[in-house]
Amino acid sequence: MNKNIWLIAAVLLLLLLGINNTVYYFYTKKSLEDSLSHELLSVAKQIELSVEQSRLGAERFEEQIGRELRAAAIAAQYALDPDVELVTNEQLMELARKLDVLHITLLKQTEDNIVLYRSSDPREIGIKTGTWRPWHQAFRQLFEEHNVSIDWGQTLPNFWTGPYDYATSDTSKLRKWGYYYDGSTNYIIDPYVSYEALQDYEENTGVERLIRKTLEENTSLLEITGINPVIYETGAIQTITFSGETLDHETQKPIIFGTYNYKTAKDRKAIKKAYETGTSVTVDGRVNGVHVMKSFIPVDIDKVTSILDDKGQPINRYVLTIVSDYQVIQSKLDRQFTGIGLVIGGLTLLSIAIVWISMRLLQRSRERVAAEAQRTYVEEINQMFNMIRAQRHDFLNHVQTIHSLV
Repeated sequence: MNKNIWLIAAVLLLLLLGINNTVYYFYTKKSLEDSLSHELLSVAKQIELSVEQSRLGAERFEEQIGRELRAAAIAAQYALDPDVELVTNEQLMELARKLDVLHITLLKQTEDNIVLYRSSDPREIGIKTGTWRPWHQAFRQLFEEHNVSIDWGQTLPNFWTGPYDYATSDTSKLRKWGYYYDGSTNYIIDPYVSYEALQDYEENTGVERLIRKTLEENTSLLEITGINPVIYETGAIQTITFSGETLDHETQKPIIFGTYNYKTAKDRKAIKKAYETGTSVTVDGRVNGVHVMKSFIPVDIDKVTSILDDKGQPINRYVLTIVSDYQVIQSKLDRQFTGIGLVIGGLTLLSIAIVWISMRLLQRSRERVAAEAQRTYVEEINQMFNMIRAQRHDFLNHVQTIHSLV
């Protein structure tokens, strides 16, 4: 009976030990996963700051290009006749070469429109701007008020410029146009430059270079993408040019920077939630057989001309997505879990050994006590038998003596 009680106690002890170790294992597993998730968000925050710093640098560089366009327009004003009818396209070609700009165009106001009237680029001549929004509005304000007040683009005294974009007359290259008018001429002076200057800056210090370096140095990162959440939801904004070509606007595209190859079914919902709530969202899924974890991080920005919504207005927040290879993460977790499993297993075996040794020692102690009690009992029985034999001997002696006397 006692042996069964000790066996039941040992089984219960091992059961409690197993439950304790199991709870500890899953609690530690959850803690490690949470810790890794926070680590990924921390890395994502660092990437966000670096990307924003690089993007803002490009914005400032583009603003400096705008100031140079204004200076070129003022220089052109001094070289040209104030009457557009007395300016020739050949003059503009020569002036564009001297001022080191791509081309110079003069805009004339008509009764119902504003027209590209003279230009060093023959493809520009005769194009009407009435459908250009909000560009046409800016031209109207320049002619009427000599300054632009719309909340878009870069505004300087008597000058306005929009972001780099494609021209309806040539959709092959990005360009930046500047527009100057101070009332001393009957036309707006429009010098413009190609994307090469900003492209050199981007290649050396821009966001794309930063993304490439970050991906090279972090093997667990697969992709970094900047997403315009409004255009992602509505679809890219396109314009049909005069030649019938489809023109994608550089400022109104779903992907602002980076690549977007790792798409999951959860992206649209996660992007919308991150944009509307201003909180980070993390999801996981499989893309082309690869298990990935995606973090969607809302990035608040000042309104800029390079990121617009579907109505052509600047947005105040975009979404940065960072894709991580979950297999790399899982391998790291597995290594940690293996270590924890070995510790738990070792402690369990040690506990079992201690319990077994304790039971053996206790059993031997009980056996020794029982043997000692039995030995004492036998000794006392023998002593009692000896006393009885002595008393019998004495009794017999007494009887013999009485018998002799009789």
